Amino acid sequence: MVVATTGTRLKILNLLQKKEEASISQLSKYLNLASATVRRHLDVLLRDHLVDYHEVRKSLGRPEYSYTLTEEGHEVFPKHYQDLLSSILSELSELTLEETNGHDGKELSNLLFLKMADRATESMAKEGYQARLTALVEILAQRDFLPEVETLDHKIRIHLHNCPFRSVAQSQEVICVFDKTLISNMLQVPVEQESCIRNGDHSCSYTANVEN
Repeated sequence: MVVATTGTRLKILNLLQKKEEASISQLSKYLNLASATVRRHLDVLLRDHLVDYHEVRKSLGRPEYSYTLTEEGHEVFPKHYQDLLSSILSELSELTLEETNGHDGKELSNLLFLKMADRATESMAKEGYQARLTALVEILAQRDFLPEVETLDHKIRIHLHNCPFRSVAQSQEVICVFDKTLISNMLQVPVEQESCIRNGDHSCSYTANVEN
């Protein structure tokens, strides 16, 4: 059961979500709070099993402890399991005999997520690159992927710091078809997945070469 978290403790969880891990001194700096105050909040988060820690040994001085989110901590962030189920059932009900004939379950699952991504992006197909990129970030933010965009010359990298389908994606790789296809559709170029939360990475990251 996920514990409701607000205020400073939620800010701590947000920082750990984006930065993967941080020490008390780093969190104190980010939040502009005294270390003792941060430590008290971390004690509560530890009690509620939302964060964990490991020792970071240094060459000099006392060892520090670095804090990370637990799976329970990740579940504090918005999840869209009900929306996922509703979308799957909606697309499933519209499949034709021609689309299902001769395909196994894995292939049909893949087809469903491709259709879900197509439906989410079809209205922007004729827009210019900047409009599509802006809309892409808005769609990802609305769906609580916590997107972060990096641009360099003709290359773009998109980090998704939250997976709104996290617990399902851990066991079902096909879930990743949705966000990869959505990003590719909106950028109108192939994208490459560099990292994936389900593989233990901090975020899902995609890169693409674009002409803007």
